Amino acid sequence: MQPQTLPPCAPGTATLDWESYLTTLDDGDQFAHPRRSFSGRLWLQDGAFSSLVSCAPGVCCNGVRRSFVLADSPHALVLEGPGLGCGGDESRECCALPADGQSVIATGDLNNSIPLRSARNVRDRWHLLNAQLCLVSDR
Repeated sequence: MQPQTLPPCAPGTATLDWESYLTTLDDGDQFAHPRRSFSGRLWLQDGAFSSLVSCAPGVCCNGVRRSFVLADSPHALVLEGPGLGCGGDESRECCALPADGQSVIATGDLNNSIPLRSARNVRDRWHLLNAQLCLVSDR
């Protein structure tokens, strides 16, 4: 798998910074205006490992998957969409994009995966569905 390159964002594109916006976020925001754009740094989320206990000899059946996230914090925005993510096994992981903290803008549908007030501090509860990314110029 060859990693994709992100398209550049249009010059002068301005959006809300995810980590700043998160401090004012209300549970109802996903319903009022679900289609949103946020800026931030692109990182990979910690991986989830799964194993099929009874693997056939010579067959790799353990799996690792990771998601892209906006912001490197416990309350990062999980990005979901076609071509976003990494998968593989314990020997190799393939990712659709490089994710090493570059500045991006992510546009998609804001979704609260755990819409409970008691879950305000739950890690990874905010997701951006159908996310599309562009790379912010360093200039």
